[in-house]
This record gives sequence, structure tokens and C-alpha cells, in this order.
Amino acid sequence: MPLIRENQSPVTPLEAVMRRLAKLEKEVKNLRQAGAMTVHRHDVYRHPSPVQGETVLHAPMLTDDEIADEDDGYQRRKVDLKHYHDQRWRSFGNLVIPLSFPDETAEVKNPIIYFPAPEDLDTAKLQRVEAGLRVAGSGVTNIDVLINGTSMLIDTCKIDGGDTHSKDSVNPVGINGNNNEIAHGDPITIRTITVGAGSKGLTLILGFA
Repeated sequence: MPLIRENQSPVTPLEAVMRRLAKLEKEVKNLRQAGAMTVHRHDVYRHPSPVQGETVLHAPMLTDDEIADEDDGYQRRKVDLKHYHDQRWRSFGNLVIPLSFPDETAEVKNPIIYFPAPEDLDTAKLQRVEAGLRVAGSGVTNIDVLINGTSMLIDTCKIDGGDTHSKDSVNPVGINGNNNEIAHGDPITIRTITVGAGSKGLTLILGFA
């Protein structure tokens, strides 16, 4: 049944929808022409009603005790850009996880460390693996990264004898593109296959995107 307003010609439902679409198209055009938009700051874990596709600058709220810890009344916290997708907040860009054992003599261990993938890594892909030593060893230190018990690397991460960083290895690390995607809760295992004699202070960096 047509919609009738006082002193106006009847408007059919289809006409009303078409007018609304035209208005929305105009709004979208104006937004595109406006360029950059303001991104609001929120503590996403206290955000009451996120919507699909929403983007915010995540700024964690502080408790009174945490604020009191700072002399000037403020505590600096890392903020990062997050978007809401499939009922979950996700991070933009790269996420780097540093793992350090600065005072330990490097040993062959399986695992040297194990942890379940945090929620921020859900659907992320391993893009980079680097390793370093505080004290170089006389032989090769060889490190593997596994998910669900299967290696994520085609070529494992190596630090050559006499070197302190994997970037200088004659055999650079290779990521397995068929097994580098993470799901929340997946078990990530890091193990040392071989360790150069005298190696100390092993540090690892895992980069995800």
C-alpha cells in the first residue's frame, strides 16, 4: 500500500527504498571525498557493542592502582589499531613476539619453549623468523618453529659458527607458506636442533602479519 503524507503525492515502498539508496550513495561519495576519518580511542575489551568492520585505536584503560604507580599520574601503555571482524577484535599490521634467554647457555632442547597462540594471532601468518646469540658458538645453532607438531619452516633458522645473528647465515630461513597460518589456541613449539659449542643468550623473534 502506498505511503501517504499530508499534502504530498503517494510514495510507493519501492520509491521510498530507491530514495533511501540514493541518499546513502551520496553519503558514501561524500565520505570518500573527505579522505581520512577520525579513529576513536577505546579499550576494546570494555567496548560495549562493537559492530562488524569497526576500527578503533585500542588504548587499555588503567586501574586506580596502576595510575598510582606513576609519579605524574599517568601510565604509558602501547596503543594499537584494531578492527572487529567475525565477532573478534583483530590487530592490523605486523605482530612481533620476542623470546629471550639472555643469561642461559644454549642447549639442544625440544621444546625450548611452548605456548598456545594468543587471540591476537588468530588467522595471522608467520612471515619472519630471526635468531641471535649474546655469545657466538663455534658451530651452527639450528632452530625450528612448529605448529601442531609440524614445522612452519622449509629451511630452519640457523646461526652459523662464529656469528651472532641468523641474518648472516649462508642458509637463510625459509617459511612454509602451506603451514604458516595460526589459529587461536594452536600450540606453537620452538626447539633447538643443534647448538654451537659455547653459545650463550639465545634470542628469537617471530613476526606475524
